[in-house]
Amino acid sequence: MKRLLCFLLAACTLHAQVRLQPGDTIAILGNALPDRSQHFGWLESMLVAANPEKDLTFRNLSFSGDEVGTWH
Repeated sequence: MKRLLCFLLAACTLHAQVRLQPGDTIAILGNALPDRSQHFGWLESMLVAANPEKDLTFRNLSFSGDEVGTWH
């Protein structure tokens, strides 16, 4: 639950920290949690609702079992 809360706080502050431009593509990277979140579009829906004029595109590039430390 603590990780989910941290993730939600990070998602809520995304708009305040990053200036989205019209036509931007947002890549979602990670391991199992973002991989499973591709079945539910609540994060994408929140960002599009907050920025309806931006025409945002989302790409979920996460994959369960990925380990960043093993990439060369």
